[in-house]
Amino acid sequence: MNMRKSFTTTEIANMLGLDKTTIGKWIDAGKLKGFKTSGGHRRVFPEELSVYFKSMNMEVPEEVKVKITKW
Repeated sequence: MNMRKSFTTTEIANMLGLDKTTIGKWIDAGKLKGFKTSGGHRRVFPEELSVYFKSMNMEVPEEVKVKITKW
């Protein structure tokens, strides 16, 4: 089991000012690389979230940068 810290759809939605269901749909559609936990919750590793922000020409939020440096 990978114990690296990841972001929830709610956390990502708050960063982007979107609804968490939108983030879930992006993960399901492959627009944002993520995974599902054994309980069916979607998660995104900080490195993948950083790639997404950069691909959209957006500044990577500090909370994403912090989680990357911790791992």
